[in-house]
Amino acid sequence: MNDSRLKTFKFSRAVYVINRIFLYISIGTLAGAGSIISIDVLLRFVFKAPIPAAAELTILLIPYVAIFPFAYTLAHGQHVRVTLLTGRLSLKLRTITEAIAYIAGLIFFIILFWFSWLAFWESFMIDEIMPAVIRVPWWVGKFAMPVGILLIAAQCILSFIETFNPKKEK
Repeated sequence: MNDSRLKTFKFSRAVYVINRIFLYISIGTLAGAGSIISIDVLLRFVFKAPIPAAAELTILLIPYVAIFPFAYTLAHGQHVRVTLLTGRLSLKLRTITEAIAYIAGLIFFIILFWFSWLAFWESFMIDEIMPAVIRVPWWVGKFAMPVGILLIAAQCILSFIETFNPKKEK
């Protein structure tokens, strides 16, 4: 294996492992949000003592559940694709259209990363809090967007590289 293929393989492996870790974080977060809601309902109706700010805490967890699995989904080709036209193209044209799509996606996600990072950073710097009965930092929920978008951008790079190298090594 030459040096550039080895670097690509290492990058591919690292992105794969990171995507899987963030998928499990998303699954755990979903389980945590479901537990908060279930326990809150139980405490509210059985003991008349709900969890303070349970709804707000759940709202903070939703971005982690929604955004973190995107890169994993892209890596496994399970994202939404329009195959009505691309399925009829030759292999060469299909490869070119996929490469263009990954480049366009990368540009879009870099822009989205930048603006979501600025939104998170501003919220963090002013210590923005949610209106709730307890102090709930709003920036915690806003942190998920730039992290998840960065993962998707890395996956776009890897998918672009793999478009021209159909032999996947995992």
